[in-house]
Order: sequence, then C-alpha cells, then structure tokens
Amino acid sequence: MDNHQTTPRRRRQAHFVSVTLIFFTAGVATLLHHAFPSATTYPVESSNAEIDTATTIQSHRSLSISLPNGGCEITKAIPTEHPISPIWQASFPGCGSRMTWHLVQALTGIKTNNDRNSNGWGYTNVVAAKTHYPFIRDTMFEELDPKYFHRAMLILRNPVHAIPSYFNAQYEELNHLSTHTVRAPNEEWVKYRDADFASRLLKYEQHAIYWMEKYYYSSSDHGR
Repeated sequence: MDNHQTTPRRRRQAHFVSVTLIFFTAGVATLLHHAFPSATTYPVESSNAEIDTATTIQSHRSLSISLPNGGCEITKAIPTEHPISPIWQASFPGCGSRMTWHLVQALTGIKTNNDRNSNGWGYTNVVAAKTHYPFIRDTMFEELDPKYFHRAMLILRNPVHAIPSYFNAQYEELNHLSTHTVRAPNEEWVKYRDADFASRLLKYEQHAIYWMEKYYYSSSDHGR
C-alpha cells in the first residue's frame, strides 16, 4: 500500500524541516542538472579596465570574473539556448524569494521568471519560476503548473521573521514606497500583529503543507 495514503498527516508535519531540506536539495540539484547539461561557457562582457585584465574562472560556465583586488563579478544570466524543464521556486511571502531568485541566476547563469511572466522570458528557457501559490492565487500558476512544472524547491524562513517582513512589503505598497526600503512604524506592526498574526501563521503552515504534499513520494516511487 502506498505510504502517502497510510502515513498520518501529523507524522508528515513532524518531519517538516527534514522533508523541506530534501525538497530544497533536490531543487538545487535539478537546477544544476539543467544549468550544466554539458560543458558550456557563456560570453562575458567586460565593464572596466580591471575586468579586462582579470582571470575568467571557468567551470561549466563562467560563474564569475576574479578581480585583482580579491573581489569578483557575477556574470549576467541569460536564457538557455535549448528548451529545458523549469522548477517552481516556492515560498510564503517574506521568506526571501527575491534574494533567492537572484542567487539562482548567479548560481546557474540562466534566467528565472515568476508565475506572472513578469520578465517576459516564458517558461521553456528559464531554470526556475518564483511563486507564492497557494497563498497568492491571482496569477497564472494553475495554467502553467500542469504544462511546464513537475518539481519544486521550497524556501522556508522562520515565520516569526517572514510574517513581519511580508507586513513591511504590504506597508510599502500601501504607501507607494519602493520595495525593501523602509520598515513600517512599530505601532502599525503591533496593530497588524494583534489582529492578523495568528491567521497569517496558519496560512504559512497551509502553504508549506501544500508544497510538501504536492511532491510527496514514497521509497517505492524511486526511479519513476
């Protein structure tokens, strides 16, 4: 009998952290697999005299340019030449999805997108797509998911930090401020916390469980 049917939900929740780490590791491995199908070096544009004389470090691609002063410059991400199968970069708002988005591009050298196609790159030549589904549903997720996606990496941040971070983002949007520039006043946070923190915490849990169960598999599924 399938383990997914017989394993109690409480047991799956007890393994919340370990399962999530497995998803994250599998996601990174998938990114690397798609990013480096064969030894390929992408062209690097020099931006100043130091870079002109710097040593280009090459692995499967030019990951960075080593500068004489000990620094480095990350090379520009580009779409893939041939179609690949992207993965979802899933997270609850406030968990650092934007930072991870840029890190994925820096790691692979391949463009990323999101579930609104904001970058206009589509989904066949990008390595990952950011999504906050199912917490945020007014996107193209339900149309895109069965067509392009078969795996995901789940990004988690302690909700004690993630929820205030998301509140700050909402405060910036409400007050027409640039993102990631200000912290909401303490009195505004206290009102929000007292009114909505418990419900947001529940949404955080539901979001994580959705992604854990979406790609849950038993040992008998190995190799399928």
